[in-house]
Amino acid sequence: MDKNGKGKSRLSNEESEKVITYQELTDEITGSQNLKEMQPTPQPKDYDEIEY
Repeated sequence: MDKNGKGKSRLSNEESEKVITYQELTDEITGSQNLKEMQPTPQPKDYDEIEY
């Protein structure tokens, strides 16, 4: 959301070119309840396709 409380449909060039580190991304997800809820929970079937 921008300063006026309206969501942006497109990012500005500066924002779209910014590289976010893994730690920054993890911190953002950890700090946002909405993003936490959107994370998928691994299911046992997800591991069936992995060859060890």
